[in-house]
Parts: sequence; C-alpha cells; structure tokens
Amino acid sequence: MWQRVFVTIEIHRCRLGNEIGELLGKHIDDEKAAGRPGKLARMRVAAHAVKLLFKELLKELTDTENRQNQLE
Repeated sequence: MWQRVFVTIEIHRCRLGNEIGELLGKHIDDEKAAGRPGKLARMRVAAHAVKLLFKELLKELTDTENRQNQLE
C-alpha cells in the first residue's frame, strides 16, 4: 500500500481524479506541511487509505446483499 501512496498519491501529476484520490492527496499534503518525515506521512496516508477502502468494501457488500434480498 505504501508503494501506491508513494507512486500514485504523493506525486501531484499522477494523482487519481476521484474523490478518494483527492482526499488522500490532500492528506499527504497536510502531513508534509506539518513537517512530518516522508516515510511517516506515507504510512499515515496508507493507513487512512486502508480505512477508506474497507468502508467502500463494506458498502459494496451491503449493497450487493440488499439487491440479492430484493430478488428473493
């Protein structure tokens, strides 16, 4: 995950154009502006990314389960 942050999120021109990419990009910019070392900033952003992605996974699983229940 930290490699993804290092390559895709940290570099401005490579950032994702979606909501999560923008949120993580702002997060790493804020971490660096606070004077945190690069490695620590990347680890914090990676942890934040994992939490966001887990929420998205749960939302998708819940939506899928609801659709299946409606079909039955």
